[in-house]
Amino acid sequence: MAGAIFFEDGRGWSNASWSFDWVLEVIARNTADAELAHDLRFIIKNNFGGLFLEQLPSEHRQEVLRIMDHVLIPYSQANLPADMPDRQHYIEKQLQELVDLSHGSATAGEGG
Repeated sequence: MAGAIFFEDGRGWSNASWSFDWVLEVIARNTADAELAHDLRFIIKNNFGGLFLEQLPSEHRQEVLRIMDHVLIPYSQANLPADMPDRQHYIEKQLQELVDLSHGSATAGEGG
């Protein structure tokens, strides 16, 4: 199975379900917004396999983009198992692709 994150401009990032769940959990762990964390974990728990940023309230959308932009890569470097097969490739290619998409999002950079 796979999971996908869809941006407001129609672009999307798709990856294995474990990777999608990892990204959502990283965001949930790194936000102070309890409602957002709950909603992301609800998606994981119920295997919905998709996050549509346009469906999130503006403040949640901004928080997700902020964490993708500034936290996802460093957090993954610090917390993914050192013995994970292709760990560095996963971080540098697959997660970086998601970060690059978040930078290009129409809402990236709004709200500080």
